[in-house]
Amino acid sequence: MHNLRNLLAIILLAAAAPGLSAQDDLKQNFQSPPNSAKPHTWWHWMNGYVSAEGITADLEAMQRSGIGGFQAFQIERNMSPGPVKYLGPQWRRLMKHTLEEADRLGLEVCYHNCAGWSSSGGPWITPEYAMQNVVWTEQQVAGPTKLDVKLQRPKDLRDDYFQDIAVLAFPTPKSELGDKTGFRVDNWKAKAGYERDNQITPDTRDVSSDDSIELGKGSRRGQAWFSVLTSVESE
Repeated sequence: MHNLRNLLAIILLAAAAPGLSAQDDLKQNFQSPPNSAKPHTWWHWMNGYVSAEGITADLEAMQRSGIGGFQAFQIERNMSPGPVKYLGPQWRRLMKHTLEEADRLGLEVCYHNCAGWSSSGGPWITPEYAMQNVVWTEQQVAGPTKLDVKLQRPKDLRDDYFQDIAVLAFPTPKSELGDKTGFRVDNWKAKAGYERDNQITPDTRDVSSDDSIELGKGSRRGQAWFSVLTSVESE
């Protein structure tokens, strides 16, 4: 019986060993992730301001920080041209140097296929296939009523192109009745990605019940908005 207990203990320990090993491997992989699990980063070449020494310093810093690779990206926004011309002989030598250094450091390399965003558009891309964003206008009306009205078009349309998506109607918040301005999020265009702004700050103001949209009461509850247009072709 004593030998049987010893045998069972050995079997149980042997059965537990793979689980312990898996936990150790998981912990080790989090502490020292394999290259396949390491994050990559954007790496901007700023309009010709690049050197072999700078390349080596950057890539060695990436490797020390646990970064597994990078996307090299040419950019020139609001910068005068530097000494290294894009696709010129010196630029090609520096690209070769980059590949050699990345191979030495075990970093994965990805190069953008053009300078900046120059391949993302052009005259051959017609408006319906170009990058688009949602635009809108506001118009106040007195209700409840049925309307037959031509709504205003958004301003600053490119090539006068747009498509109607939907019309949303809801009761005006009490804080916007009369001459009141009501509650609007500060700097909302930048926060929604329509404009650039490097100093976006949270809007921490309190919102009162007068700033909210009432969805109706009784049988009308939930009928505060409606859609009358879905993907209508532009005129």
